[in-house]
Amino acid sequence: SSKAKALPGGIKVNGARLEKLVLTYINAISSGDLPCMENAVVALAKIENLAAVKKAIAHYDQQMSQRVQLPTETLQELLDLHR
Repeated sequence: SSKAKALPGGIKVNGARLEKLVLTYINAISSGDLPCMENAVVALAKIENLAAVKKAIAHYDQQMSQRVQLPTETLQELLDLHR
């Protein structure tokens, strides 16, 4: 068993991250660009950030649907839900 690989910043490379890094490299080579670890890491961060935002929005929507019937009577009622 080998030690887990890590990207700059200590981000551990699991199977899903390795797949995304490899695909980024393959796409760079296929398009005639030079593969670059920094660019691959930035692309990976964008992919993971987008996934996190989508997950957060889904959670927010689910929580709001349980707590409030839209539209609210007043703006203040809606604002109070966010405290």
